[in-house]
Amino acid sequence: MLGGAQPGYVYLITMTNAPLGHEKVKIGYSTDPDTRRTQLQVGNPWSLEVSDSYPVNDMEAAEAAAQHAMRAHWFRGEWYDFPPYGISSVRRIVSTAIGPYKTRKKRQFGDIPPKNV
Repeated sequence: MLGGAQPGYVYLITMTNAPLGHEKVKIGYSTDPDTRRTQLQVGNPWSLEVSDSYPVNDMEAAEAAAQHAMRAHWFRGEWYDFPPYGISSVRRIVSTAIGPYKTRKKRQFGDIPPKNV
């Protein structure tokens, strides 16, 4: 969708088993954060997990706001060092930064997952 806001997710992907001092978080956007994690995992020596994904009404603008808010912790590309207090600080910083872009998904009948049998 050129020139317009595209809904999707801003995600946080973290390295789950990196040695102390190497903990990193990637801030990105996607319509499918789990697939994006799989793509990033290829060739990465540490396990990656989607720590958070926030539904937003403008993926690119929300990602830019989140990355700008984390600029003091920038490492390389879209990867950032964990600030003091780790992922909880990242979540607070990012959630605050993307606040104006968050969407609330209305629950529809078809959105209710089937019961496990």
